[in-house]
Amino acid sequence: MGINENYKKVIEPIFMVALISILIFLSNVSLLILATGPILLSIYIFKYGYKGFLLTFVGTFILGLLYMDIRDLIVLVGLIFLISLCFYLPIRYQKNDKRQILTVFILLTLILVASFSYGLVKEGLSLDYLAKEIKGMIEGSLEYELSVEYIKLSIGLYPSFFAFFSFIYSLIGIKLIRNYVSIKLALVDDLKNANELRLEYKDMLGFVAFVGISYMVAFIFKLDMNYIYLNLFGIFLVVMAFNGLSTYDYMISKSSIPVSRGFQWFFIIILLEFLLIFFVILGFIDIILDIRKKRSLNE
Repeated sequence: MGINENYKKVIEPIFMVALISILIFLSNVSLLILATGPILLSIYIFKYGYKGFLLTFVGTFILGLLYMDIRDLIVLVGLIFLISLCFYLPIRYQKNDKRQILTVFILLTLILVASFSYGLVKEGLSLDYLAKEIKGMIEGSLEYELSVEYIKLSIGLYPSFFAFFSFIYSLIGIKLIRNYVSIKLALVDDLKNANELRLEYKDMLGFVAFVGISYMVAFIFKLDMNYIYLNLFGIFLVVMAFNGLSTYDYMISKSSIPVSRGFQWFFIIILLEFLLIFFVILGFIDIILDIRKKRSLNE
């Protein structure tokens, strides 16, 4: 028994270093492959603590020097291990499910926006340059004229774009991590009944505080307020849409429609682009009326 435990302590860190290194190596193929890295590392911290986490970090960095430039390696490895902590710390120390999701969502959005902004600065690119390049490609292929300012504003929406995927990634990541840890380690409970989590008035006050902080930062750094307005509005729509999707999932889980829940979601995903405004409105109405509570009372 003792030999097996010592064997695991040696083999599992080596296996984790090799696995994360392979994911980094395959990151050029698909970012979805790389996205599994922080989730696996978060589970690894639950099993072996910060000591195993640091050993894996050092081992991954040393192995990565064999096939990557040191600057790119620092950024990529740093992001993977930082995001894994963004999952681990809220799950480990926050007991409220909604706070966990919102905390991870905010942290991931900030990290992705900062990383993308750093990439633009590193490559010497600007929104003006990207807008002109895209304008040239569109007009060259479609023979359709577009204003550079409109294209520039569209590119400037990347924070709200990242917020959309951060929310999905946060929810999936928390669900997978808590499910594994609850079954194998019994350290935390699984994330059950996520569709019962809803935004309340106090959550909207938190969003108002976030808006205020954003304005202060924009004023200090003299940022273009047009981008601030559009991105805050975009993030607001993202949050409302997910609150609406959660409400809808609760409603169909309680409904007696003779169509499976998975089949209904299949069509929702396909038609999400057209139904997005509906879910935004539904999410806003749920904050005011608490549709889920009314449904429970009716039952």
